[in-house]
Amino acid sequence: MDIRNLTLGDGIPKICVSLTGDTRESIIAEAEGLMFRKPDIVEWRFDMANEYDYPIVENILMNIRAILAEIPLIFTFRTLREGGKRTISDESYMRLYDIVASSGLVDIMDIEGLGNKEVAKAVIKKVKSHGIKTIISYHDFDKTPDNEELKIILKELDELDGDIVKLAVMPKNNDDVKRIIGVSSEFHNENPDRIIITMSMGEMGSASRLAGFYDGSSVTF
Repeated sequence: MDIRNLTLGDGIPKICVSLTGDTRESIIAEAEGLMFRKPDIVEWRFDMANEYDYPIVENILMNIRAILAEIPLIFTFRTLREGGKRTISDESYMRLYDIVASSGLVDIMDIEGLGNKEVAKAVIKKVKSHGIKTIISYHDFDKTPDNEELKIILKELDELDGDIVKLAVMPKNNDDVKRIIGVSSEFHNENPDRIIITMSMGEMGSASRLAGFYDGSSVTF
């Protein structure tokens, strides 16, 4: 999958760094600072910001886009239920994603897939109509589900017909880390054309974020 000058799903996993500032000034300064680290992809975690007005969102995006030049930009609103900083109504979520997608300032949008599948489907359709790629994601910050549940989650995310499937889980022990690598590898082997991002979170899960070349994960954070 080609996004600007980057190809996902080919070669080593690409490195993504997130912008997590809470004010316009801190977000822009953070974006400028990231350029020295030369990331492959940048993600703006909008749920971390304190400024919510749509004109401010577009203004910040214009500044980030100018700074990043040809580095791909992911827009993410991570909800409280999946480890984010804020809640949002379904109506506001759909409106926010439509406005950002129509701006043409982002390349990929991360959409939570399993909280409300009907909302997810509507958002995916709208975002893709603007020519923006989609990540369909699920995050569990409490645990790593058993292998069968992990497989079901990946299957359900895949069936939502986004461009990229993302699954992130929290390990309790090293076996959890090994399991997500194994399930990811199995899913990748069965679906070689599907671009996936899988990871075990936290310090304990760091090995999974280095294993993408072996388990099929195309991006590491």
